Order: sequence, then C-alpha cells, then structure tokens
Amino acid sequence: MTFFKILFSTIFVTAVACGCKVKNFSAGQESFKLTKQSDVEIKSKNFDSAAILIAKALAMDSNNYIAYNNRAYLKREQNKPSQEIIDDYKKALTIAPEYEIALYSLTNYYSEIREYQNTINLANRYLSLQLSQQLDSEQMANIYYKLANSEEKLLQFDQAIIDFKKAIEIKPANKYSHFGLGECYYYGSNDIPAALAEFTEALDIDSTYAVAYIEREKCDRNSKPPLLKQAESDAINANRYETKSKNKNDTTGRTFERARKSLNPKVAEADAFYKSIHTLYLPAKVANQNLIDNIVADLTKIQNKSTANVDIKYLRKLVDDALAANTNLLNKLKDITEIDSAIDCKKKLFICQKSFQILLVSDMPKFIDILQYANNYRFTAAMDAIKTNLTLIHKQNIEFEIAENELFNKYTLH
Repeated sequence: MTFFKILFSTIFVTAVACGCKVKNFSAGQESFKLTKQSDVEIKSKNFDSAAILIAKALAMDSNNYIAYNNRAYLKREQNKPSQEIIDDYKKALTIAPEYEIALYSLTNYYSEIREYQNTINLANRYLSLQLSQQLDSEQMANIYYKLANSEEKLLQFDQAIIDFKKAIEIKPANKYSHFGLGECYYYGSNDIPAALAEFTEALDIDSTYAVAYIEREKCDRNSKPPLLKQAESDAINANRYETKSKNKNDTTGRTFERARKSLNPKVAEADAFYKSIHTLYLPAKVANQNLIDNIVADLTKIQNKSTANVDIKYLRKLVDDALAANTNLLNKLKDITEIDSAIDCKKKLFICQKSFQILLVSDMPKFIDILQYANNYRFTAAMDAIKTNLTLIHKQNIEFEIAENELFNKYTLH
C-alpha cells in the first residue's frame, strides 16, 4: 500500500474539520507528529511501537483521522477481526469523508474479504475524487480493477466490462484485468472472439498464467471453426503451469457458468437438452460398443481359423443387452424436445439407433446362425449378413456426433 501523504505546509485539516479552537491547535499538531512517527514504525514493522504512538496521538486529538487510518492498517498487519479494521477506516472517513488514503485502503480491504457490494460502493466514492483531486494513476488502475472484479462476481457483466476497460486503459500490462475482461465476454455475453483476444493478451503478458490457458481452451473449442490444435496446446500448458489457484478458479467458473445459463435462456435450454441426450445415449452406447467389440473379435477368430469356436451364448446375451438399452433410449428420446431443428441432434440420434435396432432384430440372428456352422465360408457369410447395416450405422453415428458437437459449440456449453 502507498503510505500516508502528510503535507506539513497545510494548516492541519484535523483542526479545521472538527472546528477545534485555536487553543487546541498545539495538541492537534503534536498528535499529527506522533502519527507521522507511527508511519515510520509501521514501515519498519515495529508494530508495538506504532500502536503506542497511535494511541498517544488519538489521546491528544480524537479527531485525528490519519491516526485511525494508521491503526486500521496496523490491525490488518496483525490479523485483527475484520470489524475492528472496518470501524477504524470508517471512523477516519466520518471525520474526513474525502480522505483519499482511507477510501483507497478500505476499498482494497472490502475486496480482500470478498464484500463485493461494499467494494463497489467504496470504489465509486474513491473514483469520484477525480473531480477535485489528482489521484495516483497506479492506484486508480487498481481501484478500477477491484471495482470491475466485484461487479463481475455479482454477475454485473456489462458494467464490469466498462470498468475492466478503464483499468486496462490506465495500465495496459495488467494480466488480471485482461483475464477478467475475457471472463466477462465469455460468460456474460458469449462473445467468444473477444474473450479469446483478452485471454491471449493476458498470456502475452505472462506465458505461465495457468488459469488463462484453462479459459482460453474453452474459447478454442467454442470458436467457429473450433481451434482444436490450440485447444490441445492450451490444455497441456494449463497442466504445466497449474497452480493452487486452479481449484478456486474452477469454483468461480462454475458460478459464472450457472449465471450465463440463467442470463441466457437459450443456453440454459440447450444445456438441459444436451445433458439429457448424453445421459440417455451413454448406456446404449456402452452396450452397443460391447456388442461391436465382440463381433469384431469373433470375426477375427474365424477369419484366422474357420473352425474356431465362438461363444454363441455370450454373444446372444450381448445382443439382448444392446436391444434392451436401444429400446429404452428410443422410447425416452420421444419425450425430449429438440432444441435446434437446424442441427437436428435428436433426430440424428434417433435415426442411428433405429438402424442399430434393425441390426439387432434382423441381422444378428442370421449372423449367430452362421457362426454356429464351422466351414470355410463362415467368415464371408457372416460378414455379408451384417456389413450393410454396420456401414450405415457407422455413417449415421458420425453424423450424430457432428450434430452433437455443433450443438455444444453453438451454445457454448463449456
């Protein structure tokens, strides 16, 4: 923190602000000197000495607002209860409402303890001093960042974008401001190109900034077209530079995700649809894949040795399992409302699974019958029984996966 500006050329504001009589001027002056000495002790981390000097200063002049500010800072260094610290800052500001240092310090403290609305209130009070005072540009950039960060945490994304930009205008090389602005674009307005640019800017400033890689990877995958190579690279770098802050960022990200879905009904609807489709499809996909894997293994056996034994009983069980999962999926799929007819994700899954049902009901009994006969033509006959539908299913499954990815990317469901 910037330590206290004390102007000896000024007739003590303490005396003027409280309407003290001339006979108290000497006490106020001495109190002010003691406060100045406490600055030195605080800087040297001689906290006990600083506390004694501040106590003496306030005993001489209970309206010494600088002493209250110093005491608040001292209590922060000593990890005193939050309310004690806040009370001292507020006491200083009650006496001198435009005392820049206390406004700056209390804004930072509210941000530190995550009292976001209070941070916003105090930050705006501090920034209003621009009308009457020359504020330090470094401090102004910091306050704009704290203001924007608090607005973002309260999901006031539009206003946060404005204030992050002001922070960046004053201090362009602040990776945190670029990162925060990127989050607002991504979670608040679904502006993927703008978010991508800001996360990239943050990484240009600090190439080891792990959470920026994490967020940029989401933008990579949601870009049109998806930037898959960069996404892969960003995932690798995120793991390489992973820090303890990642868990905290994940929690914040989940909060922003919920906010984005609540602020954008279409995204919320798409998210619910996507999860429903995925949840229904997963059991059928596992059962289907188990059957396909076994078919491939059986065909390999009889191709290599035409008289090889095949476990027909197990194969029938896999067919029954796949048919049960397939039938369940098709029945439940009817109840899900399609979110985007242009993509037709539901329709494409339905078509694919209908073809799989035909394979299970019509082709697999023939396939199993053929496998039970050990002869030199078994492999060719078995392949002919399933080849047409398996080829079609493979093609339709790819079409469904493309539609699923298109839905996921269009509505930025990361």
